[in-house]
Parts: sequence; C-alpha cells; structure tokens
Amino acid sequence: MTTANVTPVMQQWKACKKKTPEAILFFRLGDFYEFFHEDAEIVAELLNLTLTNRQGHPMAGVPVHMSEVYIDRLVAQGRCVAVAEQLTPSGSTKGIVPRDVVRFITPGTAVNAALLSEKESNFLATVLITPKEWGCAFIDISTGENVVVECMGQEHFLDMLALFKPKELLLSKQWKNDPPSWLQDILDATTSHSSHYPICTFKDADFFSIAKGFHILLDHFKVLNLSCFNIRYDSPVVGALGAMFTYLESNLHISTKHIRTLQTYDMQNCLQIDRNTEKHLEIISSTQGKEHTLLHFIDRTLTPMGGRLLRRWLLAPLLNPEQIATRHNTIEILLQDIMQLMNLRNALKGVHDIERTITRIEMDMASPRELIALRN
Repeated sequence: MTTANVTPVMQQWKACKKKTPEAILFFRLGDFYEFFHEDAEIVAELLNLTLTNRQGHPMAGVPVHMSEVYIDRLVAQGRCVAVAEQLTPSGSTKGIVPRDVVRFITPGTAVNAALLSEKESNFLATVLITPKEWGCAFIDISTGENVVVECMGQEHFLDMLALFKPKELLLSKQWKNDPPSWLQDILDATTSHSSHYPICTFKDADFFSIAKGFHILLDHFKVLNLSCFNIRYDSPVVGALGAMFTYLESNLHISTKHIRTLQTYDMQNCLQIDRNTEKHLEIISSTQGKEHTLLHFIDRTLTPMGGRLLRRWLLAPLLNPEQIATRHNTIEILLQDIMQLMNLRNALKGVHDIERTITRIEMDMASPRELIALRN
C-alpha cells in the first residue's frame, strides 16, 4: 500500500501501531475493534476469527461488547494487547474521529480476575546486572506486592525466577541481539509461548539508570532516602525497580499509586530453596500435576489471600526459632478450641479477594459485583 493510497483511518492505525509494535492492536471503529495486517492473521488463528481483506490486506474484527473476552484469551496465551479508542463520540467533530492508544495489557500486568489464578501471585520482574551483583525487582500489580532482591550472580537470579514465577520479564535492549545462554533459553520458550517461562520485554538501557531510579523511588514512596527499606542508594535493585515504575506508568499508562510498600527479600531469616530442590521436592509444582504437590496436600485455606500467603511461606521457610514458635503457638491455640476454629473458618468462607478488589477500585476497574462483595 503506497502512501498515496493510505486512507486517513489507516494512517491513524499506523500511528497507533508504531507506538505498540510488539502488541496486538485492538483498533476501535464504531461498534467493533478491528485488526489489520499481521495482527489480523495472528488473531484469526488464535481466536478462530474470520479473516477478510481490505484493499488486499488481511483484516479481522470483534464486537466491542465482547472485546474483554478476546483480550483475556490473548493475554492468557502470553500475548501483549494494546487498545486504541475513539477519543470523541462519532459525529461530534468534523472530519475523522481522533483515535489513540489508551490501554495496554500484558501477561505481567493483568488485573482482570479471569486472567489470574486466585491463590497465585502474578509478577512482573526486572533485573539490572552490574559486575558485583544482580538487582531484581518483582511487582504484582493486581495486589500491590513489591519485592526486591540483591542476587549473587546468575544462578541465584534463576532461583529467584523459579521462586516468584513471573509472567513477564523486563530487560535492557543490550541483551536482545546477543543474549546469554540463560536468556536464550527463556526467549526460545517465549517463542513457543510456553506458560512455564515469562515473556521478555526489552527497553532502552536508559530505563535502568540507578540515578534515575533513585529519584523515582524517593518521589513514589515520599521518603528522603532508601535506608528505611534497608536499600543502598547505589544498589542495582534501585535501577531495576525504577525501570519497572517507568515502564508501568509511562509506557503502559498503569497507575502505581496502590503500591505503597517495598519489601526486601529476607535471605537471613528464611531458608533458601533453589530451583532444583523445589523441583525434586515437588513443593508447588510437579511433572504429574499440581494435585501431586505438597501445597495441594496441605492447602486448606478459604480465601485467595490466605492461599497466596501459604504459597509464600512454603517457598521461604523460617529459620528464626522465635518466629517459628509464634506460628506453632498460634496454631495450637486454634486447635485447642475447635468451636472457635470452626467459627473463624465459617466467617472466612464469605471473604472475597480484598487485595485485588481494592487494587481494581483504585484503578477504576472494579465491577458492581466486586463492590457488593466487598461491602458484604
């Protein structure tokens, strides 16, 4: 298609697609979201849509009222999605209706309940590598959980990936053209859309500036320094977390105001379980299925929050005798009063996912049903 033959609508589509080259673009045209060119071919195959042609180029579409279903299906398959909306009502302006990208959805930033496992976190991860250490950050946008880890090299970093199981990994572009072997394994799995590995998103090296990250974190958490989080000002985790906030807010236009805490992974008081140990002990995963894991056998939690907490506890067993004794004593108190235990469990049965509901409220995405459940 020559420039002279490009219609105003297709010029808009090209402008929106240029902003989101790696995402499948839902382009609003009236009561439909349309797909063009390679996007149309991809969604036709993945979503079983009818592929048509417009001026000799592939085209497909879905009704607006069904769009969330199709978005969820694409993201569940490891795809990134961008949504371009009409910025003014049809007929309210002279000429073509202005359109622009207003929303991004990636596997690591999903907040829709249909895309999330109730008792599993949904982490976005990033890493900044320096000669001495690897700075890693993990954020679950759906709950606001935010953890940073100073890793002692490649193997420790890969253990943390196995522990947190992120859906998306944010990396510097410097690794894209000449990836090390560990990254090549992830990229190969991403190409085949394996659900066991995170998809990789690459950004300019400037994203990961420690100096920029330092000021971003001070501004976000409203603190004078990072010592309150037990983090050095020049730690690579500062650059990693700063890159993540920039990616979420500037690139994906996702609010991070609900992320109010910052945790450092406690390697002193928790037993370190490497990925091979976890695999062989079948703590949370098994080649025979989840029903053959330790987590499956002991999980009697009644709320999504409790399920996620139990999962974290199993993967980071306590080493401090006093903390261990506190947990045991709490359990003993409940077991000594079965009626109290049963009353507590009955009360918890009606508790919905408060963490994720509050996040969706702060992001203006909560449904009436979620609000009613929170009220009750």
